[in-house]
Amino acid sequence: MHGVSTDRLQVSAALLTGLAEVTNASGLSYESIAGAVGLADFDPRDDEQFVNLDNFAKFLEVAAFLSADDCFGIRLGEWHFTAPAGPLAVALANAADGRTALEILSRHLSTRIDVAYAELVVESNRVVVEWGFSPLLVKRWQLADFAAASIIRLLRPIFERNWRPLAVQLVRPAPRSLDCHRRVLGRAIEFSQRTNLIAFPLDALSAAPENADPALFRLACRLLDRIQVERDRARDLITSVREEIIQALPSEDGAQLKRVARRLGISERSLQRYLSAHNTSFQQLFDETRKGLAARYLEDPGLSFSEIAYQLGFSAPSAFTRASYRWFGKKPSVVRGELRKEPTGR
Repeated sequence: MHGVSTDRLQVSAALLTGLAEVTNASGLSYESIAGAVGLADFDPRDDEQFVNLDNFAKFLEVAAFLSADDCFGIRLGEWHFTAPAGPLAVALANAADGRTALEILSRHLSTRIDVAYAELVVESNRVVVEWGFSPLLVKRWQLADFAAASIIRLLRPIFERNWRPLAVQLVRPAPRSLDCHRRVLGRAIEFSQRTNLIAFPLDALSAAPENADPALFRLACRLLDRIQVERDRARDLITSVREEIIQALPSEDGAQLKRVARRLGISERSLQRYLSAHNTSFQQLFDETRKGLAARYLEDPGLSFSEIAYQLGFSAPSAFTRASYRWFGKKPSVVRGELRKEPTGR
């Protein structure tokens, strides 16, 4: 859509183990919801298979709404595997200590699910894992829950079974009831935050997990490195520029050519030459990206025009209205009405 697409955003089929079971146990039809949101068939036993992340996020939101269960993403994320699945789980279970496991998690989380970023921050008395998803995923509250519960489940081999984080922050608004979130994530949870994070006490990360196999750890890490390289190669430079622009918004300062070039590790002049050779420019990509985001945001009736204007980096709703006329030839309310009349299947 207008140069901005979620087609390349993916999640490993192995992470979706239990999706049908949890859905059907909630009194819903897995097949009906999957068909409605366009979630393709997948085999959770196939560690090399990936499915569209946007469709998965929509599935979680629809299932949570239809079942009146604001904890649906948490329930799926805490689904217990009978054995570790995939190289990331194997590496975490066989890491030398908790800090090594967190380093592996932040470095290679994107091999399992397309996060926009995953970072490890070491503070005076704790270690924090931060992550976030692309703003292209308009509905991502249940996805944030799912990721948090999944991360805790993946780290269970390193800590005690009933371990809970030191603190958790989620970008999603607070649910109606906190009981489920507190049971799985602990009591120190903050909602409506800038980023998702899980904090771990520094003094709890030095212990080695039981039955850790160093040889198996090295093998899993080599496989993760290979997968990471293959997935990184799939991103061309223009796609990377778009992603940097998306991540910089709503701040226009962060979406400047100079800053984007620096974050991509190339010179400003080299980036300009590359874009020119591909018949585009940074300003054109910036405008096209904001236009594509605007169309996606306008599809969501839950987002006000002032909120959309802010998310796109406009100084005022009136500036967004002028841009809407330039992009679509109509004011935002008319565009929203037309988009809602279009078929929703993608």
